Amino acid sequence: MKLRISHKIRAARRRAQIPAPATLSTDLLAQVLYPSPTLTLECRDAFQRLVDETVSFFQPANCHEAACCDDIAHFRWAIDRAKSVQTAALELTITGMQSDLDSSYSNLTNPARISLASARLLKDSKLLPYLDRHLAQLSARLDESLNRMAFYRNLQNEKNANFAQLPSNQADTCKNAISEPSPEEQPS
Repeated sequence: MKLRISHKIRAARRRAQIPAPATLSTDLLAQVLYPSPTLTLECRDAFQRLVDETVSFFQPANCHEAACCDDIAHFRWAIDRAKSVQTAALELTITGMQSDLDSSYSNLTNPARISLASARLLKDSKLLPYLDRHLAQLSARLDESLNRMAFYRNLQNEKNANFAQLPSNQADTCKNAISEPSPEEQPS
């Protein structure tokens, strides 16, 4: 496995004409092959806590369930980011409109300010509809991952149930066959 990984890194460097470092740390290797979904301004520890909570909640029994846990954590992180971007866009718009709102509408409630900011964002940019579509897609993918996790759990439960029934049925059959010979097999 390590040989394949280093081969992929060397091939990528040749394509990108990147000079090879003297040594390649495990952290750098993980960042190259499995980049974190966190941005530089985001807290990687918070993402790791989310992954740990997801794994703790689902307690994956095999690699398929572990992959579902990873997907679930990634989609939850992306959904939270998109919601944060949406909130920040509204807040920036409200801040930009603050002087206009104070001079024109001094007694405006916060929900009214938010609706005016939303209206301006919808009029001036396509950010809010884009974020809404993006959130819907992420939510659908999160649901797919949760459904896939449920599928693997059901499959594992059926497999365990069939496996648990198999030895008891075989043991009863063997016990009956050994202790009670059939009438044809009894000596006369």
